[in-house]
Amino acid sequence: SAQTMPLTRTQQERTTMAAELSFREFMKKVEERIADCSRDGLAKIIRNMAVDIPQEGRTEFLHMLSEKKKKRSRSPGKGILKDIEALAGRVEGGDYCDGWGWDDDYMDERDYGDEGWAAEVDELLTGARNAFLAGDHKLARDAYRGIFDILEMGDEPGHLPGSPCPTGMLDTGLDEAFASYLGVVYRTAPAKDRPSAIWKALEEYSWVSKEPDIRAMVDAGENEPPGFSDFLKKWIALLRRKKKTDVVLRHLREGVILLDGTSGIEKLAMESKGKHPGAYVEWLEALEKEGDFRGMLKAARKGLKAVPPDIQKRSLIAEGLAVAGVKLGDRDAELTGRREAFHSRPNLYNLLSLRTIAEKQKVVEREEKRAFARI
Repeated sequence: SAQTMPLTRTQQERTTMAAELSFREFMKKVEERIADCSRDGLAKIIRNMAVDIPQEGRTEFLHMLSEKKKKRSRSPGKGILKDIEALAGRVEGGDYCDGWGWDDDYMDERDYGDEGWAAEVDELLTGARNAFLAGDHKLARDAYRGIFDILEMGDEPGHLPGSPCPTGMLDTGLDEAFASYLGVVYRTAPAKDRPSAIWKALEEYSWVSKEPDIRAMVDAGENEPPGFSDFLKKWIALLRRKKKTDVVLRHLREGVILLDGTSGIEKLAMESKGKHPGAYVEWLEALEKEGDFRGMLKAARKGLKAVPPDIQKRSLIAEGLAVAGVKLGDRDAELTGRREAFHSRPNLYNLLSLRTIAEKQKVVEREEKRAFARI
């Protein structure tokens, strides 16, 4: 129902995000499952996996089972850089393209030609990832840069045939690829220069990933990168000196949460005096994760008081008040939250959510008058 929606994302979005485990989370869960399995249980799992191995992969599968030590990813060696350079030359020269025109399936114009470039890029991305996991960080860094530069050529006609959005042709997940790139930039930069190196990488290649962040960088590897706490302090200091754009503020909030948790984001919200509504939203999200719904009530009320009513993000703060009200059985908080959400962002969802609560509390006429007055 409307009144029990999560704080800032739909249930479907959260489920999808939960299903996309990072490498670090995945390996942790693998180890947990192994620890919980008996010898017979593991044998059954391996047999079930073996049934699905195609004929051409059976010898390699048996070789994997015979490994005595923990298998490390094998770095592809410097030959990968020559392969990237060669592919870049072919793409830049238009070798893969033989025409340009309308495509009814895409409902857009696009390049036509040999779409095999995508498989080549996927293979190179796998090589770069293996270099990262093998600890060959400088090689991985240079490889990722070369691959991203190839993909960027697809912004102009005559280079990468197929989808009008070339990155959509790839099987490799570019979010993790970019997170891995940030990881190798971090590990190859001197400790004092890491914040500026990461910021430069974000500026140059942020288009590769939807919303690149530091948490993804950490989770792209099995272990936390060295000197991470010291980095976060310097990272936050760097962000505080920059112009307060939405991107800078998003990274600032994340850095504060990673360093100091809920208390840190609370401090950031309060010191902003209403000028940083996103800090209140993430403070509420942190409290929600902790199950501190009374804390959510207090935080949401502070946020609603501090943030001007005409700021759309204030509606998310109001939604936090409503969610906490539902959890605590506080009917007034629930109604106030829905009313304030509509007042700050008068859309259909917020109107229907408000009406649903108003009907339950038999105050429809009063709330309709307030809603119409807002419109």
